[in-house]
Amino acid sequence: MNRPRIPFPWLLLTTWLAAATGLAAEGPPAAAPSAARQWRFGHLRFVATDSGTLQTWNDRGAAPQMTDERDLGGPVVDVRVEAGVLVAVVLAPRPVLLRVDAAGQVSDYRVAGLAGAATAIDWAPRPPRSDEPDGLAVGEVTAVANGDAEVQLRRTGALVVGQAALLRPVPGKGPDGEATLLRQPVVGQVARVHVDRAWIELPRGAAIEVGDSVERTIMPPQTYRFQVPRPAYDTWVSAWVRPVLPLRDLGAQVGFELGVGSGGLAIVARGAPVTLSNANGISASLLDLSLLYDADYFAVGAGGGLGRSKHDDCFFFNNGLQTPQCVAENPWRWAGSAEVRLGSRDGGHLHLRAALGETVGFDTFAQFDGQAVVPVSRLFDFRAAWTARSDIQFFEVGGRTYLRGVGEAGTMLLTFGVGGIEVDQMGGDLEGPSVTFGVEWRR
Repeated sequence: MNRPRIPFPWLLLTTWLAAATGLAAEGPPAAAPSAARQWRFGHLRFVATDSGTLQTWNDRGAAPQMTDERDLGGPVVDVRVEAGVLVAVVLAPRPVLLRVDAAGQVSDYRVAGLAGAATAIDWAPRPPRSDEPDGLAVGEVTAVANGDAEVQLRRTGALVVGQAALLRPVPGKGPDGEATLLRQPVVGQVARVHVDRAWIELPRGAAIEVGDSVERTIMPPQTYRFQVPRPAYDTWVSAWVRPVLPLRDLGAQVGFELGVGSGGLAIVARGAPVTLSNANGISASLLDLSLLYDADYFAVGAGGGLGRSKHDDCFFFNNGLQTPQCVAENPWRWAGSAEVRLGSRDGGHLHLRAALGETVGFDTFAQFDGQAVVPVSRLFDFRAAWTARSDIQFFEVGGRTYLRGVGEAGTMLLTFGVGGIEVDQMGGDLEGPSVTFGVEWRR
């Protein structure tokens, strides 16, 4: 049966297919040396050691026997048996499929449709049990706002500040009617506790809702993620201003972006840049309207509008000296635009945009913009931006920080940067060091 795909690089699964489908989970497992956590199913026992390996033990007979030990590439989150399939959830860079027989012997497992990057395997919902030794449910999410999940604890002191907590989404019904996970679980960090309530900081891209359960976990909180799914928002507006140190002319650039859409498809209006100067008023500018498809890990868009740039026309007069006489112009021209983003908007990405327009004289309007973003922490990114055009040269480095939220609706971001700019103008060039300040709000 088909299960929803898990976006890379999220919690990928290491899966074992049990040959003995009649294995059933029993009571709490016996203690094992050097073990952080362990699970028992019939006579087979699985032990996650402190070093990150998983041991397979066969307890049938007078003395327990370890039949397999292997490094799974990350901490073991959960182990359980459902419908004859033994699932071990591991924080690992890629899934690995293994087979275990009734004697505890582990071997490679391959099956059509699951071999290789088997991301169709889902983190199945946990069966309701009250005696699970590998995870203790301590509360339920009652509110999600500004990047935090508010949790109603079942007892006072169940969570403490600084502790990690696993937030497990409530399973929904798949196409076949069976319970399946429609949203991914996340690991957050407890930021505040007051009596029987706790507030957990969510990582970027978290899709946690009211009613989801909260468990204790030994996993580290996901404070850093390079790629994250697209959060739930449909509308955004951003604006920025870029004052320029007045070496030759007093002026600045401003810009804005307004996106309105649904389901990742949006109409975006932009002005980037609009140049304002004391000598020329509104000079080098680009205003356009685009249709954008914004997915989890890429975006593509196309549109068109008006661009304004400096243009010089020179004429030669037959005065015996062949001296050229030049007339500077600043016309508006039609221009089409296209853009692509590689990576997630709230994670690491490279965003490129090109606008090509009419030719006036010997000059063709062409503007190329770029931005590279690299996450540094849960709330801060490094960024670099540039613009190249016949009459504009600009480059800056800086960052962006999440003032409120972590990408979802209601998020507010601050962007800033320092760099240099040169804008060719008719009355006098606008050039020198520049700083940029911008804000973005999502709804």
